Amino acid sequence: GALVATVPVGAPVRSIAAGVNGVTFYVLDGDAAAASVSVINTSTDQVQGTVPVPLHSVAAIPDPEQLVLWVLQPDGLVDEVALSSGKLRAEFSIGNSGLALALSPDGKTLYALKGTSSVCNVAIVHLATESVSRVLPAPADALGLVLSPDGSTLYDLVGTPTVGNIQAFSLGS
Repeated sequence: GALVATVPVGAPVRSIAAGVNGVTFYVLDGDAAAASVSVINTSTDQVQGTVPVPLHSVAAIPDPEQLVLWVLQPDGLVDEVALSSGKLRAEFSIGNSGLALALSPDGKTLYALKGTSSVCNVAIVHLATESVSRVLPAPADALGLVLSPDGSTLYDLVGTPTVGNIQAFSLGS
């Protein structure tokens, strides 16, 4: 339980995602004036670079090749941002109230948690067509998503000041 490193990033941190290589982390942070994703190399405990993202972004996650960032905004817009240049490659909508993202292990399906404290759902987005293929219910007060390493189970992170749990949903084959 000893602290082994501290890597300064902007504040406040809004989300964090790990690259599939197990070495790189992507930290979305921002304030009222700007937002960016800091790319952190845990081998060196250094920020390798930053990628600007839309001001009100709430989540960011890299593709498996770590070439693209998928960035979610609270109005439901999803941006595809090239990590090498920071340039916007595509933008599409998954519906209002974006909260969190998860990506399938093959990088073909994006899961976007949307909603409010009373009504939530998960949009399943086929990235080749940039369209929502179906919508799954999510528990009220869902805050985040995590996909199992094999992509078969979606975990909804649920929290309020008095309740906290993780709910697992089978995605089938």
